[in-house]
Amino acid sequence: MPTKRTPDTALMQTIDRDERVLACDLLRNLCDLLRGVLDDLLLGGPHLEVQQLQESVEYLVLSSRYHGRALNNARISRRGTIRRTPSDNVPEPARPFLRLGSYIGAFRSHQLLAVELGQQAAAPAPPGRELGESAGPPPEDHSGRFSTYRRDLTGAAIDAHLQGDVWTIDIDGQVHAFRPHSGDSNEP
Repeated sequence: MPTKRTPDTALMQTIDRDERVLACDLLRNLCDLLRGVLDDLLLGGPHLEVQQLQESVEYLVLSSRYHGRALNNARISRRGTIRRTPSDNVPEPARPFLRLGSYIGAFRSHQLLAVELGQQAAAPAPPGRELGESAGPPPEDHSGRFSTYRRDLTGAAIDAHLQGDVWTIDIDGQVHAFRPHSGDSNEP
């Protein structure tokens, strides 16, 4: 039986999740860098530039720190967010995290989440608004951001989390995903 999640438990889980995503991202990037350097060394590539390697590692660490600060700032900003009334489609274990954004769904893996995000980005705009009609602000367009994600599915899901396009939490063997609120008070 899953443990009951209190707001303090949910906060600790969000912090732990962000740290895991950051660690995974940093380690994957370091592996990619080292694989490239090793390939060059083993296959007789150009001379190894130690200073360039050090700068590349330093850049990856600084980038990881930047993403860590951004995730922390977003988490602090969400503390004041009023919890949304959960609908029937939000599973009980995911409800404490509704302040993170609109519930997207539960996925068996990060790869399946990335596939869903790609399908959402490729979907046509919803009908009902004619060109030039000003019934309110246009919906946020994240489709261009998906093209900056890594090409492997796990990397794409990590990039979506780090860039703030989605927030994920692993609960009971499933990846639950939320689309962060834009800050518009009219947003459901």
